[in-house]
Amino acid sequence: MELLNKEYKLNKEIYTLANIPMCTITKDYNFKQKNILNILTKEKRFKCYAESQKFKIFNIAIVERIEDLDEIEIKICGLRIKSINKLDAVKKQLARAIPQNYNKIFILKSNLGEAYLFLKYMLNKLINKNDTTLIVATKPSHLQLVKMLAPKISCTLIPNIKYEINNKSFKINNQTYYIAFPLKFYIDTETKFRNKNNNSYLSEMLNYFKISQENKHDINKIKISDKTKQQVQLYTKKRNLGKFIFISTDANTCKNVSKKFWSKLEKKLNTKVIKNIPNKDLDFVYYLASKADAKITLRSGLSEILSESGNPHIILYTGFKKRYRFPQMSKSQVLNNYSIKDIDLNRNNIHELEYSSLYENEIIEKIVKMIKMREKVR
Repeated sequence: MELLNKEYKLNKEIYTLANIPMCTITKDYNFKQKNILNILTKEKRFKCYAESQKFKIFNIAIVERIEDLDEIEIKICGLRIKSINKLDAVKKQLARAIPQNYNKIFILKSNLGEAYLFLKYMLNKLINKNDTTLIVATKPSHLQLVKMLAPKISCTLIPNIKYEINNKSFKINNQTYYIAFPLKFYIDTETKFRNKNNNSYLSEMLNYFKISQENKHDINKIKISDKTKQQVQLYTKKRNLGKFIFISTDANTCKNVSKKFWSKLEKKLNTKVIKNIPNKDLDFVYYLASKADAKITLRSGLSEILSESGNPHIILYTGFKKRYRFPQMSKSQVLNNYSIKDIDLNRNNIHELEYSSLYENEIIEKIVKMIKMREKVR
């Protein structure tokens, strides 16, 4: 579409050629529609747990795909031609992929932060002494987390589990499978939070698996190999890093902050800054960040992982981005329900701030003051 002129109107992208509308793309959290020349229309709509897709010609539905919690239905010209039970299809896939010698299998379907919390606080509570356990990662980053938190447990990567299933657990013969966490969990949890439920997200996760919030003694702590420690030492030595600040500016769910803000902050810090390094494993990033005089992160899954080390950690909170299925959540709601400080109230090294573009200078001054105060205490 390089030859087309592109303009934005509210939630629409309009592509024109010689002032003639060629394609219009309309998006919101509960639908996406692409219209070409007012002839062909492709649309996707979300309603709670359900999802429908339609391909239309002159506004007549030719192909429809309707998905709910349990089934997918395919229609052509209004006639139902196929129905798929999602759980049955996934069971067939897993039965072929998972060896029979494992009796308890945990499938990590979550984002980075929730995967960290599950492996740290919940995994051990769901395993018995005689279990033969396997963790199924659906992202490469999950593999890295398992290496850091549960290195003695077998782990395999299956990135393309066929369908989104919303069961907490299910069985295949003598094997028990757990999903951490299905899409339904995220939808239900965010709905509660938008309706002013003041639980923390960790509480919701523990409640989901019926794990007592009082019993936190049997947890997994991050373990860093000697090899990774040596790699970090070599990295810091080559760059002559004595005092430095570690900064992570990106997030998948929270809205990003302007590059101008981070640039102004770096200048005010007046010390060496190491930004989150692409193409480095999580254990390397964690150990490097733990050696910094302070860490400053936009609220993200990485923030949760980095919070385990004891050096000062300043976390900036923004609202959640617009995502399909999920209405937006304000920064105050995010801080109230997704506070990392709430994971462990004894973590006095963590400082949480709401970001505002109107008060960038004040926020920067506050961050600089926090770091200087910590340096004096040391």
